[in-house]
Amino acid sequence: MPRGIIVFGANGSGKSTLGRELARVLNYKYMDIEDYHFIKSEIPYTVERSREDCLNLMLTDIRKYGSFVISAVIGDFGEEITSMYDFAVFISAPL
Repeated sequence: MPRGIIVFGANGSGKSTLGRELARVLNYKYMDIEDYHFIKSEIPYTVERSREDCLNLMLTDIRKYGSFVISAVIGDFGEEITSMYDFAVFISAPL
């Protein structure tokens, strides 16, 4: 069964930086939710995928790589993905 870590928190809190480093050290697949949620387009972050398409793409990579670190603002990706989390890391940034 795949094993995962979710790093979540506000935009700009450092979750992508921490997530990438955790994935590197653990040799896990790094997954930034924005890469799955948004379709690559001329103007970045303007064309969204449906939730179903996003989850299907995530599950494809999870099945392919096995172990993963996801960075996201929130971590509710449905029971199938969230049941794979071994750890959850919440990051906050001072105002």
